[in-house]
Amino acid sequence: MSARPLWQAMIGLVTVASASCSGQSVTLSGPTAFPGEYAAIDMTLETPSKAEVLALEWEAVIPFQQLDIDTDRMMRLTVALQDAGKSLHCAVLQAASVATLRCIVAGGVKRIPAGLIGIISTRISDTAAPGPLKIRLQNVVGVGRNLEKLRLDDAEATVTVRRR
Repeated sequence: MSARPLWQAMIGLVTVASASCSGQSVTLSGPTAFPGEYAAIDMTLETPSKAEVLALEWEAVIPFQQLDIDTDRMMRLTVALQDAGKSLHCAVLQAASVATLRCIVAGGVKRIPAGLIGIISTRISDTAAPGPLKIRLQNVVGVGRNLEKLRLDDAEATVTVRRR
């Protein structure tokens, strides 16, 4: 009986690692609000019932000229995550026309439960024109029970600015 070549074994490992994160995703809600009002964007984790995501990291890209990020309450965790011993840490990086909200949720040994995990809070600028504003969630990475890296797909939401 001959041994499998190393490259075949590596392909098998990559396939197993990729399969472990199938069915997991993060979605964003698409709220509607008037200029000057707050828009709450729900962030939801969808996982199979046996999946164990212990920590989660992401970047939310926000067009800050139309959506202001209130730094005191830009991102809030749900009670379920707080009960699981998780804490939230975020930082805001601003570029020419967008702000990137970079966050990590970690702590404790309990898994992050599926469902609503947090709320991104933005205020629609008083001068925002009616229409759609895109919010993009990218570089979403989870950490599993055995410290494996779990890549989740990027997500997008539309905040609709209503006409007064």
